Amino acid sequence: MITQSAIGPVDPSQIRSFGLTLTGKEKLVSRIKQLLKSEKGASMVEYGLLVILIAIVAIVAVTLIGEQTSTMYSEIGSGFDY
Repeated sequence: MITQSAIGPVDPSQIRSFGLTLTGKEKLVSRIKQLLKSEKGASMVEYGLLVILIAIVAIVAVTLIGEQTSTMYSEIGSGFDY
């Protein structure tokens, strides 16, 4: 088990260099700490939110323009006498 030394927490990389291994719980905690320090996950979430926002704007724009275009062509079509 990883414990605190007299000078502070023990770095897992130092333990590996001495030939000791980490338990499953310690590996999990170490991995979670790495993920929290990493910004890759935050960037992916931001890109995902941007894609969703762009999709919503596109759907709303097409819906509004589609209704207006349909109305315009109906008015034009009704003006022709066959």
